[in-house]
Amino acid sequence: MDKTAFEELTIQAMDNLSKEFQERLHNVTVIIEDSPEENAKRAHLLGLYEGIPNPYKGVNYTFVLPDKITLFMLNILHWSDYQNKPLLKMIEEVLYHEIGHHFGFSEEDLQHLDS
Repeated sequence: MDKTAFEELTIQAMDNLSKEFQERLHNVTVIIEDSPEENAKRAHLLGLYEGIPNPYKGVNYTFVLPDKITLFMLNILHWSDYQNKPLLKMIEEVLYHEIGHHFGFSEEDLQHLDS
């Protein structure tokens, strides 16, 4: 799959977000990279949230660069194939997980929500 087709699925996944999420998702950018940087700790990542979670942003949190959600295309493609899961569904799951971090949920919180 090429990056353009993956981007189109990512846009569709974003459009599939509930209106509540869409209305509360401010100053966030989603980017797509092939894979994480050469770092053994991050080699398996499907996505990464970088920023300050919403609960920790005060009223003076203005004029800052957007928080960033990175989707790692090759890892998502591999994991989707491995789990025999439709690619759009896999992108949605990764995207929702990273958005959860944006809203202040920890890994542990998100694992409890998934189960």
